[in-house]
Amino acid sequence: MTTAEAPAWFNVIEVSSGVWRINNRGHVNIYLIAGTDRALLIDTGWGIGDLRGVVETLTALPLTVVNTHGHVDHVFGNWQFPDALLDPADIPMAQENYTVERHRMALQRLGSPYPRGFSPDDWVATLAPPFQPLPTDYAFALGGRTVRSIPVPGHTPGAVCLLDDVSRTLFAGDSVLQGPVLLHLPGALPLADYAASLDRLSAFLPHFDTVYPGHGPVPQPASRVNDLRQGVRAILNGEVVGDSTQTPLGDGYLATFPSTSILYRPDHLR
Repeated sequence: MTTAEAPAWFNVIEVSSGVWRINNRGHVNIYLIAGTDRALLIDTGWGIGDLRGVVETLTALPLTVVNTHGHVDHVFGNWQFPDALLDPADIPMAQENYTVERHRMALQRLGSPYPRGFSPDDWVATLAPPFQPLPTDYAFALGGRTVRSIPVPGHTPGAVCLLDDVSRTLFAGDSVLQGPVLLHLPGALPLADYAASLDRLSAFLPHFDTVYPGHGPVPQPASRVNDLRQGVRAILNGEVVGDSTQTPLGDGYLATFPSTSILYRPDHLR
């Protein structure tokens, strides 16, 4: 562990040369990628605990922060950094999520004991930090390695994956998971839009061997992209109908595929 808080709030593992997974309280995977000139932090988790301090124990390189999408469990730690890049389609949602109500919801979900010196009352009043627009198909030149953003709208309108050319890894956020991928949430795009994103993503399959998702164990197989792609197409073609399912985040239909699953709304296919 890298800091006094790490055992409770962060579990840090170097998953390949220059790439660390920073698991936040067992809920969210944050990733740090270091080149020779710069480092890239992918997502910032819930924002409780000294994430910035953890990162600084791993690298002293100049740091860029990018969010895979605008949901609270991926952007609430942004307040610890000067700014972060996010697809413009998700910026309004991310800014609107910085509310007292959402912060209290996070506290209730994560539970105590909190890190030493943490004030829940101060934290719930945290204001939204600056979000800078992530250019489409942007390439982060880190020195000796390049990480490319790939738009994958579906889970959210501005969801992206990030592809590291050195480790041949796709950092997928919540767009490719062991399951379920949540397409039933308010703000998610129609299933047909997600299908188009998976078609686009499949063109990059020759360039990555593993998927590192925003939740769940790592690594995961690149074949999961095609499992999702084929399964979603089967739903759109009427060949598969999921099972009606109730969740704390809303009701949907759960469809299970060979290595993954999705939750979707049958009235939001196209």
